[in-house]
Amino acid sequence: MKKDYSVFKKSKNEQNRLDLQNIYGNAYTENVIKSVFANLKNDLVVFDLGCFNGSSTKSFFKNFESQCKRIIGMDFVENAIEEANKETRNEKYKFVFADLESPKLKNQLKNCLKEENKKHLDVVFISYVMLHLKNPQKLLETLASLSDENTVVIIKDTEDSLKVCHPHNEILQEEIELYSKIRNMTRYSDRFIGRKLPKMLVDAGFRNVQSFEPKTTTLGRPLEQRKDLYKILFSFRENPKFPESENNQEEYKQLCKRNKELLAQLKLLFESEDFFFIQFTFVFVAKK
Repeated sequence: MKKDYSVFKKSKNEQNRLDLQNIYGNAYTENVIKSVFANLKNDLVVFDLGCFNGSSTKSFFKNFESQCKRIIGMDFVENAIEEANKETRNEKYKFVFADLESPKLKNQLKNCLKEENKKHLDVVFISYVMLHLKNPQKLLETLASLSDENTVVIIKDTEDSLKVCHPHNEILQEEIELYSKIRNMTRYSDRFIGRKLPKMLVDAGFRNVQSFEPKTTTLGRPLEQRKDLYKILFSFRENPKFPESENNQEEYKQLCKRNKELLAQLKLLFESEDFFFIQFTFVFVAKK
């Protein structure tokens, strides 16, 4: 079934949140990518798995185009892929429909490599995708099977346990627990995948795994920036999608009601000058 972009298209508020996320959160990841590319040769083929409409792909790799033969984005939302190809004038970019959990993915990757006269993957970038996969281990095994000693895999993902605050850390921790339950009643989402990724990479066949931990904090930030951080990190949790199953809808309503109460409290805390919040994200770089 064709995935309709309109189902996934961002609302104005959500697009604003993502724009803020790019402003506040992408610099560290770009520095990691820069350090990776500094040790690589030219004529590279880069895969961005889970690229959506390609805007983040072009943002992350625009400074490294001279080293790249091709930058290939893959996503399972066909209309988003169509838009990405339509809006891209640079021939170095190509966007391909692919379901990352489909058995067909390996052959799709092979075909892309063959078209570029490559036998193995050069660079694979995966940002905030692994947490949504029901079997992320399978994806890593597929990548490992197409890798050699020069392949580099870069994975950025979340780990909700690395969010702490003071005062009222109990509010934050209860919200984290509730939101994890809510997400798993609507669409699979592992909010604690960050801690698991190193072992998953090793189990898939990658041996040289490095960890980078960019942090986000309220410390030293003016009021407007603290408000921005709340919007980036928590506003999307305020209106989760309703579950399709009727069996758990009443429980879901109660969880959402309590979670909105907690989020309202957190929102006010972020506006307090003496409130301290910090979270760490993971960026992993792995080779065979």
